[in-house]
Amino acid sequence: MTRRLSSPIRALRPASVAVFVALAVGVTGCSVSGSATSEDDAAGGGNASAPLPAAPQFSGAATVCSGGSVVGTTDITHPSWGPTRIFALTTAAGSGGGQACLVAQNAAGVQWSHAEDSGPTTAKWRFADPATDNTGNTFVIYNPGRYDGVIVLVPTTDGFAPIEQSYQTGQNRYYYAELVGPQDGRYAIEASANDCEPDCASGRITRRTLQWNGSTYS
Repeated sequence: MTRRLSSPIRALRPASVAVFVALAVGVTGCSVSGSATSEDDAAGGGNASAPLPAAPQFSGAATVCSGGSVVGTTDITHPSWGPTRIFALTTAAGSGGGQACLVAQNAAGVQWSHAEDSGPTTAKWRFADPATDNTGNTFVIYNPGRYDGVIVLVPTTDGFAPIEQSYQTGQNRYYYAELVGPQDGRYAIEASANDCEPDCASGRITRRTLQWNGSTYS
């Protein structure tokens, strides 16, 4: 659940146009159409103007992702891959519960994937709304069966920063937490804790608000 805080060009004569076009075509490496060159394509792994995939490809993705059904998508501009679509997928619940996966794909194919391995994670597996704030981070809401949590996808030059694999709070993962905002274009994370004294049912719950400091939420 997301909660909000209270130089003009002169006309050319026909003869001049013919000369201009001939010169432009004769120059090696120039494109009259202005389409991207191979150097432009190399950084993002493909043509930035190509359409993003409507459905995920699984070649290069984590094995568990290949059996998943798409439950959400969001589009980002990645610093290395350019326009990229992230798919959220879940697999059918079995004896050990369903599993969940993320696949990031641009026009060239799969660039990154993440599979949850912490038990039943399909109780809630979706992108926040909006999914990305002005930090450039993308947020996924998950629930392993009891409390909601937040996964933060922090873009790096080679993908995304590591994510704690356990469902518990760890690197770029906050369990028993919810998003606040966005306010002034940024989300905060409200993290809760239960001291379970004398037991968890009657324990004292404390909450603190975490803000993005450029590398993590603290």
